[in-house]
Parts: sequence; C-alpha cells; structure tokens
Amino acid sequence: YAESTCYDYYVDEGGEWDSWYNLIPEYVPEKLGNFVENLDTTRTFYLMRLAANTQQNILLVGPGATGKTSIINRFLKSSEQNNVVTRSIVCSSSTKPSLLNQVWLEYELRHSQM
Repeated sequence: YAESTCYDYYVDEGGEWDSWYNLIPEYVPEKLGNFVENLDTTRTFYLMRLAANTQQNILLVGPGATGKTSIINRFLKSSEQNNVVTRSIVCSSSTKPSLLNQVWLEYELRHSQM
C-alpha cells in the first residue's frame, strides 16, 4: 500500500483533514446499470458540488469511455438545486473550436429572437 499524500484527503466542514474514502457511499445493488461510486467519482462529485454552489461553470475533459457523461448525468440527477441550467454539446476528436463558437452563436441568436 502506497503512502498517503495530501491528495488523499479533503478539508471537511469542521476544517479538519478527512480521507476521501469516508465520503464513498456503501454500494447497495438495486438494478443493472447502477452507478457505482469510487474514489475518483467521489472526489469529482465533491468538487462539482463546490463549483455549482458558488455558481461556477463545470467542464469535464478526458479520454473517451472514462465516464464523463455518466458522472455529469448522475450529478444533475442528484442536484438539490432547482436553478441549474444545463447545455450539452456532443464533441468528438474532429470537433474544432470554431465549430463550437458557431454553434454557440447560432444558439444565442435563435434564443434572442424569441
């Protein structure tokens, strides 16, 4: 077992260092396709909640098939906030920034004319 580092802990509400493992909920199998939380998803959810509570934008990036969409969908389902606005854009390795800018501008134009 490797030695612990500062990345293995977070600061709890009382200002004390606590292990991320203490935040992982116990897995209770209910049905096929359940989301199984692990250390990485627990950290990600925690940081996403901090960002959402301070009205910051969230962008998950990484290689394909690593669970980014599942993590975001799970976060949105569990969100206690009713004032969350989401926009989804499907991108691939061939998506260029200019295309995203074009899509964004078209979206803004369409909704400003309504």
